[in-house]
Amino acid sequence: MIPALPALALAAAPAVRARKDMAVVLGACGLVLVGLAADAPRILHNRGDGESLLLHNLAPAVDLGAFLPSFFDRDSATLVLTLTLMAVFALAWRFRLLGFAAGLAAYVMVAGVLRDRPLVDRRLATEEIIDRWEPGHFAGPMGPPSLRTLAMPLELPHGPWVLGAGAQRNSRRTGLPPGAYRVELRASPVESGPFRIAVDLYAGELSLGEAVLTDEQPSAAFPL
Repeated sequence: MIPALPALALAAAPAVRARKDMAVVLGACGLVLVGLAADAPRILHNRGDGESLLLHNLAPAVDLGAFLPSFFDRDSATLVLTLTLMAVFALAWRFRLLGFAAGLAAYVMVAGVLRDRPLVDRRLATEEIIDRWEPGHFAGPMGPPSLRTLAMPLELPHGPWVLGAGAQRNSRRTGLPPGAYRVELRASPVESGPFRIAVDLYAGELSLGEAVLTDEQPSAAFPL
């Protein structure tokens, strides 16, 4: 869309003159985005699976992207979210702040119904707790959670994986603070029959652990 920006700017000029209040709001949003990009330019790019790095950086453990349509998904939910979002902008244009509030409330309801994954990312939320662990930061009748009870799933892009003979896959990288961890692996056959899967864990070029899963021993665990 970048080559079309000059044409879009000319097309938007009459609307900006007609609604200067909305132009101020959009200009302020643009300045905020420029400020964020100046600190971390890569956050304005989306990953290949459609995840927004901007939303990820604003709220790492909350899956805000699940509420927005993505160019990478081509299904009925994406179409409904896109049309609903356009209706929100139309209401904001026609009825200003009141229309925006009503449209936003309706959009959140529609997106909540269509959302097919949890709002809180279990892996990122657990990683954030471990990274910022300090017992004094937690308050409540139960006290701080026990680190031994926390579990963080490995992130498998487009998982679960169905592996054929000789297939190799890499999970996404995960940053972990220094400490003692326990890795648990499980596999199950898609069809009845023997299988063998070799799993290796690496930190750069350093091998941290390995395991072999078979139909006779489909699970493994080892300290890390």
